[in-house]
Amino acid sequence: MDEYAQLAKAFDELLAGWDEFVETSHISWRASGARKGRDRSPAQTAIVVGLVTHVHETARLLRPAMPAGLTIVHMPLVRSIYESTLTAVWADEVADGAEAIMKEDGRQRRALQRAWEGIESFKDGGTIPYTEWADVETPSATQARNFEQLAGEVALDGAYAYFRVLSNLSHVSIMTVDEYVEEIDSNHSEASFRFIARPEPMGGTAWSSLVAYCLVWSGMVANYYDETRSRRNELRHIARELGINAELPVNARAIAKRRRADAQKTLAKR
Repeated sequence: MDEYAQLAKAFDELLAGWDEFVETSHISWRASGARKGRDRSPAQTAIVVGLVTHVHETARLLRPAMPAGLTIVHMPLVRSIYESTLTAVWADEVADGAEAIMKEDGRQRRALQRAWEGIESFKDGGTIPYTEWADVETPSATQARNFEQLAGEVALDGAYAYFRVLSNLSHVSIMTVDEYVEEIDSNHSEASFRFIARPEPMGGTAWSSLVAYCLVWSGMVANYYDETRSRRNELRHIARELGINAELPVNARAIAKRRRADAQKTLAKR
């Protein structure tokens, strides 16, 4: 089986497996098995399972273009899948990660409300609801606010670099323009261009492979919240076929170093 056929098979199996999981799983924050004694919080459960669901539904939207048809147009969705996967992995393992994410969401919504109030035509448009988390102590607030810091606590080589590339391919940039313009001739004083109505597929199977990896990693995180761990063997099998580990761990050393630094800062303030 060639790489394209293998990826197509993996996508269909991963999405079908997720659909069955949604129908049959019993989600709980009570830990069992290898995690016994390490219960997650209701907030962690909601954020992790919500993000993992988003990963799968976004991948489903991309499925007609995968594995060989992803273009610059699809990159914002690939970026969302990747960012959601790393955030779910991090929030699952960092005890205050869910609270940190909620605190940052409150800060963002307050800022959005202020911006909303400054628009004359929308002054009667109502308010943006938010919960005030400013007084909640969350040592991981910096990671929730700064994705570079969060990515540094996930054990994936080049985690933030992938995000930077996907961001450049998602935002307004010359990289975006280059996908729609081709220089035909240039004599230093005048250039001729051909405009491309539909951009070409990019990156071979690289970005499709990343999406498949994210489906495995995020799916395995959600599986831990199911009392029966119904997808464990399926995800491990697909991971072996893709040549990756079935689980994306956090960088325990980086988290421990950060916590020691936080503790020292707290002591210094006393």
